[in-house]
Amino acid sequence: MNQNQKIKSSRNINNTSRLKRIVAINPGTRVMGYADFKGRVLLDYGLRIFGQCIYIDKLLDEIENAVERLILEKQPNRIILEKNRYSQITNNIRLALAVTRIKSVTKRHRIKLIEYGPKTIRAIVCKNGYATKSDLAKIIVSKFPEIGLFIKRQSPTSLYMFYNITDAVACGLAYLELKSKLE
Repeated sequence: MNQNQKIKSSRNINNTSRLKRIVAINPGTRVMGYADFKGRVLLDYGLRIFGQCIYIDKLLDEIENAVERLILEKQPNRIILEKNRYSQITNNIRLALAVTRIKSVTKRHRIKLIEYGPKTIRAIVCKNGYATKSDLAKIIVSKFPEIGLFIKRQSPTSLYMFYNITDAVACGLAYLELKSKLE
């Protein structure tokens, strides 16, 4: 690399250091997907998998620890959370408590939390609020091909976990799209 390339790349680093950092979360009581953005750049994505906890207190502590680690590791300015429709989830009380715990962690860290419903996210990302999880995943993979490599390694039975990642990425993209329209 010559001197000009080094200067150019350091300018890019300085420019991106001023950009806002967000972590988008698709909450769950077994699997939680997350996506880490700096500006419009997807830096990281993944899953936090929780063991099958009989006791709700233990599960909530695991979720709190996972969110704490994300906050400390990623240092976000915003947490973007996918709202869940609790009425459609059989385990809705556990999920409602998990979301409440996530909200309390972000409040404790003084990080602004923004929530979007699944239909809103799909309407923004897919241009169709009634798109399926599979439709959403295809669009996310088309925008971020590296995520597609992850899906190829999944067995058909663990594919549902992959959707937690694509939902989290879509949640972050929805925030970024709405934010850019306001600016």
